[in-house]
Amino acid sequence: MILNNNFISSHTSPICVKSLKKYTKSSYSIMLIDDFTRSFRIALSQSPYPKGYFYVHPANDLLESYLSFQDRWTDYDFDQFLCSIFHDLIINGKAYAEIITWKKRNEEDDTEEYIGLSIEPIHAKSAKRIGDQYYFKGMNQKGEAVSFMIDAKYTVYFDLKGLGLKRNSFRKLFKRLNSINIQNTTSLMLDKSIEKHYDFMEHIKKNEFKLLQYTRGLYWYGRNMRNQYLSESYRLYRDIHLKLLRKDILNYLLEQINDSLTEFKTEMGFVGTIVAKDLTSDYNAEFQRYYTGEINAEQLGKIIYRLI
Repeated sequence: MILNNNFISSHTSPICVKSLKKYTKSSYSIMLIDDFTRSFRIALSQSPYPKGYFYVHPANDLLESYLSFQDRWTDYDFDQFLCSIFHDLIINGKAYAEIITWKKRNEEDDTEEYIGLSIEPIHAKSAKRIGDQYYFKGMNQKGEAVSFMIDAKYTVYFDLKGLGLKRNSFRKLFKRLNSINIQNTTSLMLDKSIEKHYDFMEHIKKNEFKLLQYTRGLYWYGRNMRNQYLSESYRLYRDIHLKLLRKDILNYLLEQINDSLTEFKTEMGFVGTIVAKDLTSDYNAEFQRYYTGEINAEQLGKIIYRLI
């Protein structure tokens, strides 16, 4: 792609739409996806309005200049990109992104120099690597099937296995969550003809227990903080480990991106990596203080929910 006859882009992939509807038949599935693909920087930062959460280390490295080309490098945009990648990981078990380089042509001596670098998600329905090429298939915004290929050098590959999960982990979970769809329960509760013949409170109780059981490995419990099976200690425990899990997810995504950028360091002349600010609290240590009685639940909650 050439812009204004002076800028040359390596961009190859077309715009493809995401696919997810067939896996999200329950309200819990939709909420889970929404919560796990919500802003990493807001969920993990100690400030409710974080600035500079993602940055290049070391400071003032040439990579920072490349990423800032045409104002493409902002906390918000990069955060949204990471959330989009994890969305694809949840649905497909694998995800891909394209590294795009930008060059400027010097018409006087017909030379080219690197001036920018960006990373865009590839929302492919299927992908296959053959040698040094990835072959993708997807659906464009017009609903038309498209296929394309990208050099492996320009492709970032993500896999749920890198997080210690099976590729179909979330899809299996969605099927289980379908059995406790809260919309179905609400419809039944409004049906006056069976009101006297069914114990809905017992039904809700069983559903709350199933939700905690099914999502135990993810530490997610929906949005009902008053689930009757959630003691104050257990809720705080799950909230802590949910934050730590999302931190592990973020670290994995950044590792894959930085590993792929290594291919460009020599030819583009940068040495930096993209990093995120570390958590300022050791949540495991804080929970241990709570467990031993050094701090109470209110104090631990303030630490977890950034109220101090």
